[in-house]
Amino acid sequence: MTMSVLAGQIREQATELLNRLPTPSISKDTAKVYEATWRRMMAKETVDPLRTGDARDTYNVRRAALHACTRFHLVSELYALEQASRRGDRERSDWALRILERIVERCGPAIDRDPPKTMKSPDWSKDPSRWTTAKIPHPQRGKASKKHLLRDFPADWMNMVWAATAPDWKYLDALAVHMLTPVRPAEFVPAMRDGRWVPGIVVALSGNVLTIGVAPVKTHGGKFGTEGTAVRLRADAEQPAVQHLVQRCRAARGRTIVVALDGTNGLRKALEKLGRRALGDGTPKLTGYVFRHQAIADYKKTFGAGALVAAAAGHCTDRTQSHYGRVEHGRRRTELIGVKARRTPRVGNIERAKLLPDDPVVVMQP
Repeated sequence: MTMSVLAGQIREQATELLNRLPTPSISKDTAKVYEATWRRMMAKETVDPLRTGDARDTYNVRRAALHACTRFHLVSELYALEQASRRGDRERSDWALRILERIVERCGPAIDRDPPKTMKSPDWSKDPSRWTTAKIPHPQRGKASKKHLLRDFPADWMNMVWAATAPDWKYLDALAVHMLTPVRPAEFVPAMRDGRWVPGIVVALSGNVLTIGVAPVKTHGGKFGTEGTAVRLRADAEQPAVQHLVQRCRAARGRTIVVALDGTNGLRKALEKLGRRALGDGTPKLTGYVFRHQAIADYKKTFGAGALVAAAAGHCTDRTQSHYGRVEHGRRRTELIGVKARRTPRVGNIERAKLLPDDPVVVMQP
């Protein structure tokens, strides 16, 4: 077999594998995690996302890393091969071919075992993963979840944190949003999401209503999530975080502000330091996801678990909230008016979930 024929076969096989992999919609931080995970898998004798003893979340990350990074490296090396061929750079062409051949040989069988989801059914339980069907030991899911930490925080821990914060603290706006809504830290970062530019979290004051608008992350290209969520609060509520954002909006042009961060790392470190100062070293580490779990527990306490909580959390189904803060750790939020979502969460898993008939927007009041 001539070298040109072999090169053609490798290029064809690489292109076929590439065409099986969807374009991922992920952040830069997620891409770094996936790349490190992919390289660890590639260093093993057999590339396989499924390992004995891994939790389902770990398996999901490894499988996603397999798909995303295999696609990225195929695209990169196919482009390098094309450019090297045009320049007549034989050395670079041979190098690209060797890499492509290795990726196809090692990742191809792994992707055969773990193909990308087709999304033919919105209910993933009808298309179980290898982790679900494999007859291997599985750890208890959610054992290390932040929802189990809420019981170790003082009953008024949010007030304690706010009281320990300086009025000119760099992250005060973000802290106020965290205290009022179940946002994810990454949702503060401006980015393209689902084909539109999101500047951060938009806070607006209109009359006696303060609205916090969030474009959820983890949508997988718009397949999941609410597309957009708006939490509505009473502007005259005595809650300190509400009053802070109300004053910020009143001082802003158009009574609207955007709360945005360059990245999540600075806020993460600042919250950890703030938590130690406000709550003491004996309390679990304070993170953005602790606030998210607490807010979801509070929303459950206020509205009852169901579609409204799902909409506030940016979930596309009401069952996901079961992995977050429990209602017994929640506090009733008198400042909450309701929640609007661009996409109505699917319901049926929680009997109390109710939607207004023929209304694509979730709007409920306590």
